[in-house]
Amino acid sequence: MAFPLKDVRFTTRRSGDRLTVYPRLLRDRAALPKIDIAIQYFESLLGRERRELDPEVLAHFFADHKLARCVVACLAQSYRYRPRPLEVIVTRAALRKLQRLGVAAPKALRARLYDRLNDFGHGFLPSAGREETLGRIEHELGLRRGELERLLYLDAEEHAILVRVGAPPSGEDVVAQYNLGMLLALLRHAERVELTYVGRSAAERAALLALCAANGVEAEAAAEGRHGLRLRLHGRQDALGVWTRHGQKLARTVVQLLERGREAIIDGAATVALKERRAVLRLSGEGLDILSGASTLGGAPLPGAGWADDAGWSPVEVGRALAGPRPAGDGARLRRAPEPRAWAAGVLVPDLLVQIGARGALVCVVRSPEHGARLARIAPGATSGEPLLFAGSEAALAPLAAAGASVLPLPHPDLPAIIQALKRRAEASAVAQVA
Repeated sequence: MAFPLKDVRFTTRRSGDRLTVYPRLLRDRAALPKIDIAIQYFESLLGRERRELDPEVLAHFFADHKLARCVVACLAQSYRYRPRPLEVIVTRAALRKLQRLGVAAPKALRARLYDRLNDFGHGFLPSAGREETLGRIEHELGLRRGELERLLYLDAEEHAILVRVGAPPSGEDVVAQYNLGMLLALLRHAERVELTYVGRSAAERAALLALCAANGVEAEAAAEGRHGLRLRLHGRQDALGVWTRHGQKLARTVVQLLERGREAIIDGAATVALKERRAVLRLSGEGLDILSGASTLGGAPLPGAGWADDAGWSPVEVGRALAGPRPAGDGARLRRAPEPRAWAAGVLVPDLLVQIGARGALVCVVRSPEHGARLARIAPGATSGEPLLFAGSEAALAPLAAAGASVLPLPHPDLPAIIQALKRRAEASAVAQVA
């Protein structure tokens, strides 16, 4: 759901040699009625094809193309276009026959038709014999008249149907995701980020640097005043001069630092690369609150997750376990370190996005009971988008289990165990739907 920089609404002001960038956040409830109408518009399109979506409707409605595109990107957390499956069109008997022949997909059907035409039609289907040829193939495959031509292009983008993942989002959820997305988009272009931290104990300093190192972000800490630290995180350009590839790690690290202890980070600033210019993004109280999960619309602050992790559950150990080998043919698609997600209830930093067939789940590794207590405040309100699975020790998961969240107790971080648990849940859900 990353916003491209060209869609980020911001203004800049120059004071001497200093250029400051001000993102245009949604700071009050005036935008909620329009966002609610946008949600209703997507709800009205559920089950309908992509070609029925008019991309200009919301642009005209919001009277701002950039705002409309970013709102749609936020709604994409809940609304997705997916190919229509064959079983919704053909009979069960025809589907079984297609499966036996190995052509239960539009791509396989096109290949079969091409083979037939290459064998008997010199690779060309003339209009004169088109209906007769398609009718013969339909008879062979057990299809009804006219179904073959419809199935041949069923996987085209224009025929994908809109589905909703999870519960409908609220307007406050969309505002929270929008404001978070705006700041993350700028942080992904950061040359460096500086955070002022209150507290100078050796353990806390080590925890700060260890978290940055686990994410592959270069960082350094220096004394600031009598009782503070200044933590500096460095961005990095790739070979093509692009900041965003490494910037995703940098932005994620900033959110994780604030998740650990927002109350201890009192100020910050980021030097952002805006094409050929360098501008300063001030991370004052409002920006820090948004990145840590406090709602712009007046939500209560969340407790910090703390700097102490359970034995075996540190960021380095979790990262090593989740990057480890997987069983061959486990049938899952993984995305490690997906972007932080926001709801009105708060911000969550998932460790994995696991896709099994058409079912996805966000996995969040819980590193301590304090981390679990923080997430237990967020989980009940995080109902839109992929379902959440929290993995960790039994003690760390206790607050989440009490809140009714989906939990997976583990003795240590274990990627194969997480995948197997999600596969079992996907299979159970599929059986329940058939029943």
